[in-house]
Amino acid sequence: MSLKIKLKANERIIINGAVISSGNNSTEFLIESEANFLRDKDIMLQEDSNTPAGRIYFLIQAIYLEPVHKDRFYNDLLNAIADLQEATELLEIAEALSHVRYFVNNNEYYRALKHMQLVLQAEHCLLEEKY
Repeated sequence: MSLKIKLKANERIIINGAVISSGNNSTEFLIESEANFLRDKDIMLQEDSNTPAGRIYFLIQAIYLEPVHKDRFYNDLLNAIADLQEATELLEIAEALSHVRYFVNNNEYYRALKHMQLVLQAEHCLLEEKY
């Protein structure tokens, strides 16, 4: 089954590690085989991964988009999840991280990224309150 992707003008998507841009015009295309992809709005650049949750998100993203990096990042990822779970006092974040760990352990990286988005939002709110 094919997946139709529509990109707005100047929107990017990463498919299996390759960055694809629509240029000045919107475009659409079909993905006709299994592929790991993220749309522009879900992509985190390394320089933006400067918080504990951001670091976890970036590590999951790296493994998801280019599975050849799993051996390089996997232990760092598990340690970062454990560190944040241990440091948080908020039940919602701890529970979300438990789901993230489950998805990571079962190679469901896209689902892990979606749960990490909730953690990132909570972290952002906490940091806003603090400063």
